[in-house]
Amino acid sequence: MIGRLVASGWLRRVVEFELDGQPVRVEYNGRGMGYESVLVDGRVAKKTRSYPWFVPRFYFQVRGRPAKAEVRVWPWCTLRRLRISVDEETAYQEPTNWWDLATELGVTMALVCAALILAVSHRPPTAGTRAHLPPVEASSQ
Repeated sequence: MIGRLVASGWLRRVVEFELDGQPVRVEYNGRGMGYESVLVDGRVAKKTRSYPWFVPRFYFQVRGRPAKAEVRVWPWCTLRRLRISVDEETAYQEPTNWWDLATELGVTMALVCAALILAVSHRPPTAGTRAHLPPVEASSQ
């Protein structure tokens, strides 16, 4: 299932893909003044209130199959990313930008760095490190 972006706008995306050989059109619309909606083939599949912020996930049906739209919105109210899946298979996903990668990898990288720092800081000093050098004696002149 590979979807393609048909239309794009401020807080709106329209995606088309094939399901069982038939075309499907899914639209996310976040411009509803406190409401967001997902339409399937022009009919409202899910409509929900979005106070105080945008809903991150919508669960709905596409031709009797479970579907999900995952939405990310920037603080300045533009769509950051949209992912649509049907039967747990990704039908459409917008390209991941550097900020999303940094956010997703940031937690993992922070944990790896913390583990490395702990491992190095608790390791006994090895030969050649400052701890094994003979003490420096003060010279008397």
